[in-house]
Amino acid sequence: MSIADVINKIKARMEAVDPSGPRKVLAVFQLNIKDGDNTQNWIMDLKNLCVTEGVAESPDITVELDADTFIQLGEKQITLAEAEADGKASVSGDRSILAALTEAMK
Repeated sequence: MSIADVINKIKARMEAVDPSGPRKVLAVFQLNIKDGDNTQNWIMDLKNLCVTEGVAESPDITVELDADTFIQLGEKQITLAEAEADGKASVSGDRSILAALTEAMK
């Protein structure tokens, strides 16, 4: 699996959400994924149900991690909490939003 595969998985999941239905999490996530010497920046906008490449103006949550960790998360081999505890990811912003997203994805 690659970064693109995980991003496409996230996009597919968002496309399956009914935009007029009830949603538990309305937030913007900034994903900064270090891949070798490069960093891929992705905006995961749960308010508008879209994923785009770039840097969000004022995200609610920012996640910094390397490509391998991102792929492991996408394959559900580890949780973000485990990655953060192991020093493989850093999270900043409103942690209550992150908790709500984690609960909603169960």
